[in-house]
Amino acid sequence: MNVLRNSPPLLFFLFKFLISAAQVPGEFRPCPEPEAVKRLLKNQLNAIQSIRARFRQEKDNPILARPQTSAGVFCFSRPDKIRWEYQKPYAWLFILQNQELYRSENGQEVATSPQQKRWFTSMAGSVIRMIQSGMLENPDYEHSFFCDPGGRILVRLKPRNSRIARYIREIHLYFPPGGGALERMDMLENPEGVTRLFFEDQSINPTVSEDCFSKP
Repeated sequence: MNVLRNSPPLLFFLFKFLISAAQVPGEFRPCPEPEAVKRLLKNQLNAIQSIRARFRQEKDNPILARPQTSAGVFCFSRPDKIRWEYQKPYAWLFILQNQELYRSENGQEVATSPQQKRWFTSMAGSVIRMIQSGMLENPDYEHSFFCDPGGRILVRLKPRNSRIARYIREIHLYFPPGGGALERMDMLENPEGVTRLFFEDQSINPTVSEDCFSKP
């Protein structure tokens, strides 16, 4: 079975993030004190205990007739509880809790092989590292920090690993003025594809019910 072919698009995107020179948007300039910005982000991200948000994913590629868009809701609770729920254009659900995986399509549970479970568990770890500060310490990437006049922060990740660079040109992580939770991630793929992930209506450190991580 081809695990990737049968995986939700966001998870395929996260896989390519793991195995991964475009320009930074013009309004951003190198931060004058990058190490101070890095410390700020690490401190704020490490303070995140839970998140509830909506997400929107856009994928653009020259081979596509038009950009593909999907959307849904997302829940996270430390240390390792994650729920990704696609609501349109399809109904897919992905829940990981205590290393136990639940996956459904259109309301029907989908059997998961041991190989798929290992893969999805690895993907969940990637999500956690993006939400928390682990993404700022990944040795496979060169980290650069940029700021715009409004105080927004952009972290550019450029692959050091040649195997990753075959698939990924750069990853751009966007944070709100003064830092805080990740708002947007752009993955610039080789040769010309772009995948954008937006987190919207975020609630940081809310009380997240256990129902969010329970099987339907």
